[in-house]
Amino acid sequence: MTTPDERNLNLTPKRILVFPCGSEIGLEIHRSLSWNKHFQLIGASSSTSNHGPYFFKNYIEGLPFYNDPDFIQGVNNLVVSERIDLIFPANDDVQLKLAQNAQHLKCALISSSQETCEICRSKSATYRFFEDALKVPHIYALNNIDAFPVFLKPDNGQGSEGVHLAMNRDEVRFYLAQSPDLLILENLPGKEYTVDCFTDRHGVLRGAYPRLRARINRGISVETFPVHNPAFTNMAGIINEKLDLRGGWFFQAKEDKNGFLSLMEVASRIAGSMGLTRNLGVNIPLLSVYDRLDMEVQIHLSRHDHNIIMDRALDNRFKTNLDYQHVYVDLDDTLIVDGQVNTLLVAFLFQCKNKAIQNHVITRNSADIHQLLREYGLESLFTDIIRVEPHQDKAEKMIHTNAIFIDDSFQERAHVAERLAIPTFDLDAVESLIDFRR
Repeated sequence: MTTPDERNLNLTPKRILVFPCGSEIGLEIHRSLSWNKHFQLIGASSSTSNHGPYFFKNYIEGLPFYNDPDFIQGVNNLVVSERIDLIFPANDDVQLKLAQNAQHLKCALISSSQETCEICRSKSATYRFFEDALKVPHIYALNNIDAFPVFLKPDNGQGSEGVHLAMNRDEVRFYLAQSPDLLILENLPGKEYTVDCFTDRHGVLRGAYPRLRARINRGISVETFPVHNPAFTNMAGIINEKLDLRGGWFFQAKEDKNGFLSLMEVASRIAGSMGLTRNLGVNIPLLSVYDRLDMEVQIHLSRHDHNIIMDRALDNRFKTNLDYQHVYVDLDDTLIVDGQVNTLLVAFLFQCKNKAIQNHVITRNSADIHQLLREYGLESLFTDIIRVEPHQDKAEKMIHTNAIFIDDSFQERAHVAERLAIPTFDLDAVESLIDFRR
């Protein structure tokens, strides 16, 4: 992606509020923008338990929920106190509420129009809106279902929440008794696709990037890769022509039993799995910000011949109350394992260096350690090298108590913990020391 002439950006970084920041959408916005020097991200959440504080260095909790009468006032209070320039909504309901109150917000909103958000938030409204232009799933009434199975889903749901496959009329009645507002839809048994799109402020569709939803978990595409089919570009053009879209958006389509594509939904927001398109060179959240700042952009898509696949899974983030100024780290089988650098450990050591925490190599290796570290490009990471005699205890050579110790040897860690009463870590626990926040 070629961005605008960044010399035209104000030297003061734009402050962007991402809300709710702990959603999959919020995390993708963070991944897309957090390393850009022109922006400062502020993550906010209404929920006390969410993933946001593990990603956002600037994190604020306690914003009213979107359906709270004081929501807009709470947002505006935060906009003023945090000097927010732009709000990037990361949830369908939040985006709709903000779009409906855009004229009352004290900063700019990255979003399509209110009318577009309202259509996209309702499956039935979307199908009615596009039924004369695109193939959409047939909506049944209970008494006129002519083919089973049928698919039941909430009109304004997200992900796979509240969806059911009913094999007969009795099952339909069972699910409707629990949720009377479920839509009864034609079943689409074929492959499912997401098309990531970007429309600029002039209403021009600048790109549509289709990908197969190869594996889906709780409505999230957890394995996805690019596909090539002009039908998706045609669909994107029709959707863009009929809706007042701006910035990043996406639509989902699925094949019916005959292989024909049906429109499943349109969303006027960022998709959680847009990371695939981003890693092909088109950062749609970043484009959306630039466009909202009324800047022209150019887009270049990387070649597909490297067969990129994105796979997603639950990952780990940690909070601790550790407080230390020194890190003692073993060399052999810890820093260097099987002749290769332990990259996760080195990432942590660079993090320490950034924070002015001193790193110390402590080893029984009799080789020229300075030369060895130079060969691996690691010498500048360490304040000093501490050499331990073969039968000497490492704890005897550690003079700092506001420290932690990392070693692959259980015996070494046990001795240090017992004698110095400092935290010790095996290689598998280094992940708990890394601060991923930006």
